[in-house]
Amino acid sequence: MKLDKINFLKIWTPSCLVFFSYSLTIFTIGWFITESPYGGGDVLGIIMATGNLISTVIVVLFSGLIDRVNRIYFMIITKVILLLTIISLIYPYSGLITGFLLILLVALIVVTFESSFSLYSAALETSLADLAPKHWASNRTALLIQLQPQLARVLAPILGGALLATGLIYLTSIVAAISIMLSILFLFLWASLILTNKKEEKSPQKRISFSSLLSDARDSWSWIAKRQLLIFLLIVGIINSLVVPSFYQLLPAFISEMPIENEREEVFYGTFSSAYGVGMIFTSLIFIKVAKRTKKPGVVSAGLVFLMAVVVFLVTVLQNHYFLIASSVVMGILFILLLMFIGGAWLEMTPPTIRVRVFSVRRLITFVSIPLGTVIMGIGGATIGYMLILRILVVFMLIALLASMLLLKGWTEKTD
Repeated sequence: MKLDKINFLKIWTPSCLVFFSYSLTIFTIGWFITESPYGGGDVLGIIMATGNLISTVIVVLFSGLIDRVNRIYFMIITKVILLLTIISLIYPYSGLITGFLLILLVALIVVTFESSFSLYSAALETSLADLAPKHWASNRTALLIQLQPQLARVLAPILGGALLATGLIYLTSIVAAISIMLSILFLFLWASLILTNKKEEKSPQKRISFSSLLSDARDSWSWIAKRQLLIFLLIVGIINSLVVPSFYQLLPAFISEMPIENEREEVFYGTFSSAYGVGMIFTSLIFIKVAKRTKKPGVVSAGLVFLMAVVVFLVTVLQNHYFLIASSVVMGILFILLLMFIGGAWLEMTPPTIRVRVFSVRRLITFVSIPLGTVIMGIGGATIGYMLILRILVVFMLIALLASMLLLKGWTEKTD
């Protein structure tokens, strides 16, 4: 194996433990809030939306800093914060705190956890992009970067669902904490020299201040706004994020309206989530070998979003147990393909020197629809029914996609 591939894997492999820890923790928190007598689907929606929104804003503000500081130290600091927040979850899980204080504490933990993880992910993403072999197609690099959370999405629900079914909720925090500690160890053993050498190759740093960070964000948006294809891909990301990630974040609430026996809900929760990840991994393993540069990512992305909208709508209509599992697999396949084509286009069109700053603005604009969708689904679902509100959002998803295709010519542009 060539040295460039080895260096890439030395960063990529231990980071999988962080994504597993994150997925297991969020999986458990979602179930805990939904089942708590002080929580519910609407409360879960508000908490997750707040965490997503604050974390994306923080990444935008600190994107310029990530481009300039030593990433090895930056990632270690974020991992330590993740470790502390995971350990702190044992307190609310213990039942020693109840009522409004319980929800407030969990909300604070979620905001801290999401923010730290988003900062870590931003630093990791640009590090992997820098280390990727030059002969790799941008789609392959984007796919490998996105494969980590998908591996975690399969493994975490299987373990989490089993622990929840037996009542051993505290063990999820212990397992997640051990995973973080192992990733820190491997980062020291494998990755520190690689990242330090990469950092030394960069040009001298300029003075970092809050005003310079804000200026970085403004300049990044100006750079994006000049490229119609990237604007269309942003809109596609917003449309998709409004429905699909929000649906999976509120999955426990949706399961309550599915024809599943109460005593089997925990197992189905884990199976449905894992099926989504299985679809992603299966597709990733195929396209890692055959992924090539896509000349018209806007056209392909529009088609994938349309298919995803159709599948989600069918989930709200056809409530057969086996169809629900199969639909989750299909959703995983379509979603990872969408990430591959969009991510590949952004990697190819964005200069490495401004990648973190541009990607952070992209993340803020795209992910702002996740908390919006989560709040709408949470509050709307508790009011008129979760399946009904999901159908309404899917219809909006299709209308918005059609409108953007009619109003923007950039969706047919080539990356070259």
